[in-house]
Amino acid sequence: MRMLLHVRIQRRGASDFFRSARNFMRTSLFILFLLAATPGVAQDAELVTRFGRHVSKAMNVTVEVSKASATHINFTIAFKSKIPNPSGGGRSVEVTSAVDVKECAVSAGAWAFCITREDEIWFYDGDRLFTRLHNTPDAIRKSATCSEPNLGEQAPEALKKWIQKKVPNKSAPAAPAQRCSFQIGRPWSGVPERVVRSDMEFTALEQAVLDWIASHADVANLAEQIAACRPTERDLTGVGSYTKLAVPADKPRIERPRAHSPVHGPWIDGTEGIHLGGSSLLFLDETGYIRTLELVANGDHFDKSATGFVLHAYTEPGAALR
Repeated sequence: MRMLLHVRIQRRGASDFFRSARNFMRTSLFILFLLAATPGVAQDAELVTRFGRHVSKAMNVTVEVSKASATHINFTIAFKSKIPNPSGGGRSVEVTSAVDVKECAVSAGAWAFCITREDEIWFYDGDRLFTRLHNTPDAIRKSATCSEPNLGEQAPEALKKWIQKKVPNKSAPAAPAQRCSFQIGRPWSGVPERVVRSDMEFTALEQAVLDWIASHADVANLAEQIAACRPTERDLTGVGSYTKLAVPADKPRIERPRAHSPVHGPWIDGTEGIHLGGSSLLFLDETGYIRTLELVANGDHFDKSATGFVLHAYTEPGAALR
């Protein structure tokens, strides 16, 4: 009788142990699932060290790299994220924010990108220069060694180990960079930036230029299209911008679009953000809809966030402004 009772107690103890272990495993798996599904939570870092297109499905980041020359590369980085529906609907919408960089100086065979999260990627140029890109709801933010000398100390371990293996003589993260990073968020000459967002809005300058054209250009249906259009993509060249426009299909077309395109917009003056002032053009497509707004500085730099500008019709040099 005592032996039977002892066996039952052992069996009950074993059953309790396995039940506790099973519950622990379930809880652990649930926590791991939450970490994987939570935006911004770090997952395994992914290195990109070769030319071509790399898509990180786990973190919704795409990196495409091509060779520009022996010492320069071109690359595009695109972040995908979801935001609340701007129209107020219940479902969220997918937004893509991208940067398109041309002729970026690197050390051949020693550069690398490291995707750490769905909103963060690191870039190493092979010569002690670290750059971190962080995707935010407003813009892609950049920090770099040339402005933050100790930034390399924060670099992901996967990237540090790759550098030590690939270029051990240049692995010190705090060493001074030999060149400065490409720019993000503020245009610069020679290195374009492309931004594509489904929730993009016009800058103050773009909106003012379009309003000026709507009230000054004598083109039938143009003002109605301008009132209804929205921006879908913006290319910053460093000395200007090209903004692609979308117009609802139910708006009336502009007759004889080739005869009207491009529509000359206002001259831009009065702001330091647009060097030596600038000009504007509005292009139509062959179907009779406005498609691209071009803004260009006369000098060597263009700031899309410029304020304090004055718009006016073109005047001959030396003539009084109207």
